[in-house]
Amino acid sequence: MPIAIAVCFERLQAGAGETRYLQCVAVAGTGPGLAIDAAGEIVWRREGSGTCGVWVSGDRRLMLERTAGAPPMVLRRDGRLLDLPEARPVVLLDGDALEVGPRRLRVHVHGPTEVVHPPEPLPPAELPRVSRAATALALGAAAGLGVALAAEAHESGRAPVPIEVRARPPKMAPPRRDAGAPPPPAKPARPGEPAKPAKPAKPAKPAKPAKPGKKQPKQP
Repeated sequence: MPIAIAVCFERLQAGAGETRYLQCVAVAGTGPGLAIDAAGEIVWRREGSGTCGVWVSGDRRLMLERTAGAPPMVLRRDGRLLDLPEARPVVLLDGDALEVGPRRLRVHVHGPTEVVHPPEPLPPAELPRVSRAATALALGAAAGLGVALAAEAHESGRAPVPIEVRARPPKMAPPRRDAGAPPPPAKPARPGEPAKPAKPAKPAKPAKPAKPGKKQPKQP
């Protein structure tokens, strides 16, 4: 059954008056949906190339794919660094950091959701859902960015997770219909197919002439 995944993107260099957290939803399949443009901005259902799509694979993993014509993007995880290849999806995990254009983004994966909506600012009441290090940054912690990220890696205690690049992800499920969206138009009924005409009978083969010298059959 297709699912959608709730995810937040944190702008690590957000300025005064700029939204720091955007709550988003990645939908199943590679059609137009959640994406990151050349300026590092989160966009929704933008047609055409030049963006990095964020979507859900058939095995329910959050994927990031740099499409044809998209700008370079770097993924950082546990001290590892990957320049995203073109047209090869990468599995995103909670806590991954992305660099695209002037933007530095951190990924916060919240899990499956039933509601699909465009990106929108995260309400202050939802801040406890993000990691402690990210919350400290949002509250204007005095520590520098590098110190905070190092502390997060130290406190997580998790073993380093390799960055998974896929050549052929599992078959994509169809995208989920947005909540409140009108149902898709019904397919018109197929008209009754006319009966196939009967095949004409094959003409009888003419009798072969008798060979010379061969006795003819007696006539009655």
